[in-house]
Amino acid sequence: MQSISAIDVNNGLITGSANTTATRVDPPEVELRVPSPQATVSGVLTLSANWSVHPATALDRVDFVVDATVVGSSTASPAVVQWNSIGVADGPHSAFAQAVDSAGNVSTSSSHSVSVRNGTAANSHAGGCSARSGSVSHLADLAALLIAAHLISAARPQKKRRSNVGQG
Repeated sequence: MQSISAIDVNNGLITGSANTTATRVDPPEVELRVPSPQATVSGVLTLSANWSVHPATALDRVDFVVDATVVGSSTASPAVVQWNSIGVADGPHSAFAQAVDSAGNVSTSSSHSVSVRNGTAANSHAGGCSARSGSVSHLADLAALLIAAHLISAARPQKKRRSNVGQG
């Protein structure tokens, strides 16, 4: 039982009491299931997380985060989104899931380190070029290589050719 006191400036002190109940609402729980820690991934893959919320709340959403960027959100159980790893450089990346409930509570899963290996020139630290159909970035890579080859050949000194025209 809580007691409340107030002063009415015209009539003096007013007192009263009220019954209050406080319900503790724990934050949601979330666990990133896929990709597994230390996984090597490529192309489009499914990110998946299990979640639970306190009975007094509902799930608002589960956000999937790769390198501090939300790559998708879900309200399904389990939460699932598709992520295209072609959009990031080859190498190590950090992924986690973040659940938000209807009370505004937020919970974050443990972070999984994953290694992206798409093997493309745009994404490779080692260089090189591989052809994959349907990718605009690969066409840009090919165009850049053709332009570079043209510039290199144009920069080479040209041998003078003898002309036999007009000599009889």
